[in-house]
Amino acid sequence: MIDPNLVSQTPDAVRESLRRRHASDDAFAAVDRLVALIAERRAAQTERDANLAIRNKRSQEIGGLMKAGRRDEAETLKAEGRQATERAAELEAEIARFQGEESSLILHLPNQVH
Repeated sequence: MIDPNLVSQTPDAVRESLRRRHASDDAFAAVDRLVALIAERRAAQTERDANLAIRNKRSQEIGGLMKAGRRDEAETLKAEGRQATERAAELEAEIARFQGEESSLILHLPNQVH
């Protein structure tokens, strides 16, 4: 099985290897799709991580506001934290879908010719 990082970092070398193997057009299309999927997955992971960081930050801020008796402000931050958590869950589902499709494509690509 070919390494997905190799495909994303050196797609031209992978295409050249496929050419030397006389691979089908489907294999070349799989490389293009895989490169796009990996980029989309990485972007989704970055956004998910940012949303989780927002949630964690809001949680800390809420605790301080509750101790200070500022419940109204805390409720606003709770809503923001909930939104960030929901978005992170949506992104997690997208990431899982991307990973499933990546795995399927990787299994159909031959190893590189050295």
